[in-house]
Amino acid sequence: MIWPEFLQVSRIRAIEESDSETCVWDRDTLREVNVEMAKAAGGDSERFLSNRASWLAARVKVASIVPALSCQELPSWLGTTGWLMAFIAGWWLAALGQESEINLLALPLIGILVWNGGVVMLSVLTSFSKDKTSSVAQIIEHWLQRFGGPAVSGASDTSLEAASRRRFRELTQSVWLRHFSCSFKAWLHLGAALLALGSISGMYARGWSKEYRAVWESTLLDEAGAQLFLGTLFTPAAKVTGMVIPKEQLPEMRRRPENVVSRSGPALPWIHLYATTLGLFVMIPRGFLVLLELNRAQRTSRQVLKDEDWQSYVERLLACAEGEGAVVEILTYGLPLSDESQDRWRLWAKKQWRDIGRAEFCAVPVGGEADFVKDWQPSTTRVLIIFNLAGTPEVEVHRWLAEALLERKSRSMMLLALDETELIKRWAGFADARQRLTERENSWRQMMRGLALSFLEIDKRNAV
Repeated sequence: MIWPEFLQVSRIRAIEESDSETCVWDRDTLREVNVEMAKAAGGDSERFLSNRASWLAARVKVASIVPALSCQELPSWLGTTGWLMAFIAGWWLAALGQESEINLLALPLIGILVWNGGVVMLSVLTSFSKDKTSSVAQIIEHWLQRFGGPAVSGASDTSLEAASRRRFRELTQSVWLRHFSCSFKAWLHLGAALLALGSISGMYARGWSKEYRAVWESTLLDEAGAQLFLGTLFTPAAKVTGMVIPKEQLPEMRRRPENVVSRSGPALPWIHLYATTLGLFVMIPRGFLVLLELNRAQRTSRQVLKDEDWQSYVERLLACAEGEGAVVEILTYGLPLSDESQDRWRLWAKKQWRDIGRAEFCAVPVGGEADFVKDWQPSTTRVLIIFNLAGTPEVEVHRWLAEALLERKSRSMMLLALDETELIKRWAGFADARQRLTERENSWRQMMRGLALSFLEIDKRNAV
């Protein structure tokens, strides 16, 4: 999934999870699109999320809410201007020398090569490090706020748009930092490659209209040292181009302290060697790093979709899409059959039985347990019984009901689940809420001990 698609999916999810009143899409619409997109995706979760997000984004009832959800981005003109300046800087750095001479050791191109070599090595090492979040990106995020990005509303703002913005930021903030870090590095690498291209272009452009001669002078190097240094520097370029490095001319090309040169050499071979060296050690490595960082930037969205939170989101959506597998009957006691509850229970059943298709719901009336059991005709071998954890477990009611249902369908694969949603809301303000829930669940398990059914284990890490 590419980055724009991930942002679109995150927008839709943020709106869904903030829209408790179903103002943007009604539940029937969401369930229908889940079914249709699940069939079209053929098991590809990324394709399912992307197609679903595109469909829903085109059918929002509040038109302004989707565009309001966005991440900070650098202005497009800034990138273009930076690359243009890099090219111009490279052109300027390639000033060939004074009058009609090129001082081979005075050219800033050697500095460009040394600097790029260090940066390329550092970039390759950091690209494969385990630290995925760049502190540089976090610093830049602060400055991006100055370019007119949408402000994040405070917790006191309870409007749908404000809640969606907060949720969108939660979903995208960490992955955006990684994506932006990689994209910014790619931008810098491309700028360095353009600087080298500008240097190459500047050398040939100046050489087109003026005859340059090559000389060199140095306090640290003698003739042998210059031959060794330049010969080593240009060996890769010579092998690629098939040129011969005119090292034998270097002793006569040296400028003496008395400003005398025995015989200057032609500059064109050295220009070819410099240009090829810049291409080999600057443009090609930087181009490789651009592709590497862009690839890493695109992979950030795919990596985050593998996180448990996103996988749970996909499972919740697909649980609403009834397939052609086995039917499961879900019996509830002391619980309202709301659309939200049914989606949750359907997800529980699908996590237990991966091949189920349609889910049939039936509420056991409180006070009419005996009549329900008498008339109950099981339509499937898979039955899930769900009790409300908020109720106090009673042997005469809850255990009796479980035993009676087991007797009616002894061959069924029956599971028992405890829905703690209501109790979580009731005890949300207690510091020991989690402990209380555990104690209440243990009392239910103790009461049901000895029956030929198993408890459905539910992930409760996000509870309370």
